[in-house]
Amino acid sequence: MDHTSGDLDAWQRIDFRPTLDDLRRVPEIEVAIETSGPSMQGLIRIPGKLASNFDTDRGLTIVDLINPGDETRGYAEIIAIEIALTQTSPGRVFRVFAADD
Repeated sequence: MDHTSGDLDAWQRIDFRPTLDDLRRVPEIEVAIETSGPSMQGLIRIPGKLASNFDTDRGLTIVDLINPGDETRGYAEIIAIEIALTQTSPGRVFRVFAADD
């Protein structure tokens, strides 16, 4: 999904559109953040959970996010992530997608 950078430190929600073949009931998910030009920095999280730092450096970074739950109770389906940018340029566009193993 492509997004335009907005206000710094404001959480932007990015919804996934899962299919039956692509359910995200997993203990961990890898998310890729891609951009061109100068690096973008910020925080990324599963809504309501702890955030991780990211820096796209030369255009791409992969972030591992932990899904709450366990093998006994099961894992919640990941239907969205949230990003808060802490360093970017106005009007920058970035892509966010679940990374394949």
